[in-house]
Parts: sequence; C-alpha cells; structure tokens
Amino acid sequence: MKIFTLEAIYALHLFNDYSDDLFLLPLPSQEGKSRLENLRLVLEKGYEDLGKMGLIVNDEPTEECAYYGAFLERYHKALYHCQVDSNYFCAQETDNNKWVTTVIKQIDDNQYVIENLHSLIFLAHLKDIHPLLKDIEKKRKNYRYYGWEPFSAFRLQTYYADNESFRLQTFRRKELMKDSLFFEAPSGLYEYDMARELVRSIDGEELRDLIVNDLKVRV
Repeated sequence: MKIFTLEAIYALHLFNDYSDDLFLLPLPSQEGKSRLENLRLVLEKGYEDLGKMGLIVNDEPTEECAYYGAFLERYHKALYHCQVDSNYFCAQETDNNKWVTTVIKQIDDNQYVIENLHSLIFLAHLKDIHPLLKDIEKKRKNYRYYGWEPFSAFRLQTYYADNESFRLQTFRRKELMKDSLFFEAPSGLYEYDMARELVRSIDGEELRDLIVNDLKVRV
C-alpha cells in the first residue's frame, strides 16, 4: 500500500487537470504566499514525493500512478462525501453501481492512504477498529431521553470528553447535511447533534441503521 503526502495527493489532483481544492483536504499553504505560488510549491514537492514512491519514473507517471489518479478523480467528482472522526475522508457511490466508497485515510502526520472499498467492507473495517461499534447490537437506550433535548457543547465537553465516541459528518454537493457525535455513557448510548446542540438516547440497532444509511452502505 502506497503512503502519500498531502502534496503528493494534490500533485495527482493537478495531473487530473483540477486546480481547485479537494473537498475536506485543503491545499497545503504557506502564509504570505498567493494561491498560485502555493500551487507551484505543492506541485514541486508532490512531484518529488511521487517520484520517491515510484509513481513517476523517467519523468513519466506510471500505470500505478494513473490508477491512484482515477481513485482521486472519483473522490473529487462524487456527489456524496462523509468524514468519519478526524482521519477518514470519504466519497460515496463512486462507481456506476453505487457500491464503492473512495477512502482517503490519514494514518499519521502528513501521511495518507487512498483506497477504493465496497461500502460494506468499509463499514466492517470501522466496526473492527472502533470500540464504540463493537457489539453494537448490545448497546442500550436510556428511555428517559428518547427525544431530542437541548445540551450545550460545553456540557458535552465537560462531562463526556473522555468517553468513547464516533463522529460522522455527511455532505451532499459539499453542503453539510448532518454532524453527529455518538457516545456511550453508563446510562446508555447517545447521539449528539453538533450543529443544533441537541442530544437523544438511541440503542445499538438504531445506531447501526443510522450509520448504514449515512455511509450509504449497500447490503
């Protein structure tokens, strides 16, 4: 699996004849420089990084380079995007059958991997790695809080900052549609609406159905 810098990703993006920003992945920039200057610097470093990765040989992009470039083009042209926690940047329904999710995952400081995954496989991966999603069907609802109630972000941070949580933001045509934080407390499982500062309790099956719907998982 190839590990990309953000500059290498943007070099691929520019090879695809796009000069606008990749959604959710802003162009690296240096303060005081114009966008054109930053584009030039990013392209220079990105081109160098792609060469070190073996994706450019004798000043020519390889077939593998074109392969990743196609993934990135699908990501850029997608109608639906989502961000999972702070390190998964995804475009959904990027194939003709609407089964595939193109995933750009940040694995370390300025280190990313790019994958095309069936949406069901992506969901299975998240369930494997995320503590809150393990044994999801056993999570219980607090029926005292089944409806939405006001709950400030300050209170959330004060009382539940250290609790296991899972954040999911969904976008259509780059417009934010939902921004939900799911977390577990001793009293039950909760969904927090980050934009409206509202909270409600849900059970594990409801959480599963919400995630399946918002990640556009094809079962």
